Amino acid sequence: MDRWFCYFLLELNSELASLTDLISSFVPPGLTTDKWIWKMENNGVYSTKSLTSAIDNLAAAARVSLNPTILNNLIPQKIGIFIWRASKNKLPVHTELDKRGIDLHSTRCPVCDGDIETLQHSIISCKIAKEIWDSIRIWWKLDHLLIDNVSDIAKASNPHLKHPLLASFWKAVVWVTCYFIWKNRNTHVFRNNPLCPPKIVSNIQSKSFEWLSWFTDPISSSFSAKPKDGIG
Repeated sequence: MDRWFCYFLLELNSELASLTDLISSFVPPGLTTDKWIWKMENNGVYSTKSLTSAIDNLAAAARVSLNPTILNNLIPQKIGIFIWRASKNKLPVHTELDKRGIDLHSTRCPVCDGDIETLQHSIISCKIAKEIWDSIRIWWKLDHLLIDNVSDIAKASNPHLKHPLLASFWKAVVWVTCYFIWKNRNTHVFRNNPLCPPKIVSNIQSKSFEWLSWFTDPISSSFSAKPKDGIG
């Protein structure tokens, strides 16, 4: 019995090997053998140039898809990124962290402790933020700030500024102000060493003059030639 069983296994293995050879060599009519094809080249052959071109096209498409109000070439890109995050409500204020299940001691504003910390409160409604915004309004000699909520920040329009260059400068200053308000908030949270509002405004003025170079343009004659210490 054992001899016949061994013979059976040998025959079975031989038939399996023959069948495997037949299948591996079989090509259905009208088809060719499988092969890799690079779809980014007409000849189907991979090239580094085609890959680089594809990446560049994707990057360009991503830039076009951004809200154009988030782009501002007058100031550093990091501030534009910050404003984009703010417009998407992606900043880690306490209420947003709490929604994500992060255990916090409190959801109140770490700067003024006057209300729960939403993005609206942190950037606009906080007592310190209001003082800063009012100083910026006085600096620009505006009767009304016209920034009442977060959605106003990205556009930062003000009909009182008729000249397009001044309107562009104002938009940049609004973004810089938001950035420094948030930066001071983080200094308070992580270092417990916040600045007083006049010093924050002074930093906003200094950086605005540095980035926008207002003193080189005739339109800036209504502004000081140099940023002052304090509100100005």
